[in-house]
Amino acid sequence: MQHSPLELKPDLAEANRRWEAFYAGEIIDRPVVCVTAPRPGSARLPAPTYHDRVHLDLDVLVDRELSRAQATH
Repeated sequence: MQHSPLELKPDLAEANRRWEAFYAGEIIDRPVVCVTAPRPGSARLPAPTYHDRVHLDLDVLVDRELSRAQATH
């Protein structure tokens, strides 16, 4: 399955500008805040465990994390 690099973060350029200001000790017009919420109707997968990260096949782990990201605003 082919995905657009910015499909899950269409405002990446603006977010990047705000994070750069944050790390420079500046605020553009409001504080940087990280908020996530489940997408309606999406199944929530559990976060990978340490065991998963060490022992799962990398392709399986990447597919699972992509599914988690697609189920999240």
